Amino acid sequence: EDFRIAGGKSRGLEVNMESVLENQSGFKWVRGETPLSSAQWLLGAWIVYPVVVLSVKHLAARRERGFSNSGMLTSASAVHNLWLAIWSLIMFVGTNVELYRYAASEGLDAVFCTLSSSRVPNKIYYWMYIFYISKFYELIDTVIIVSRKRPLTLLHVLFSISSPRGAPEKP
Repeated sequence: EDFRIAGGKSRGLEVNMESVLENQSGFKWVRGETPLSSAQWLLGAWIVYPVVVLSVKHLAARRERGFSNSGMLTSASAVHNLWLAIWSLIMFVGTNVELYRYAASEGLDAVFCTLSSSRVPNKIYYWMYIFYISKFYELIDTVIIVSRKRPLTLLHVLFSISSPRGAPEKP
């Protein structure tokens, strides 16, 4: 049985996290069905992201100190960064546990150069998908930066907008 988060088409972000965490070995990327997997999501992110960033930047420019003196923004930023650190740790541990298991069963060479992606466990693709989802959440970083009237580097913007490109599919 294929694993699809919240089943059906990815119209919303409804995710049954209990099901996600329990079905790592049955995970399967299904373009257009797995949340955030359709071309519309990517195109939407590429359009909405710069519009939101430029809008927030414009609003912050009209304020003397941007939104940096707002206690609410400071709290939101702290919560955002804490959540991002926890999420990153979970992804790091989850990915490395599965890579260790794969290396133990197939040999270390298979981790770096496998001849057949059909031999790669679904759990590794699951963690790749979780990393892919995190790229959408990380777009919030830019909004926080511009709301504080801090300069954006071209590299930051290009990296942020190019990060969510699509998760790899298992043939």
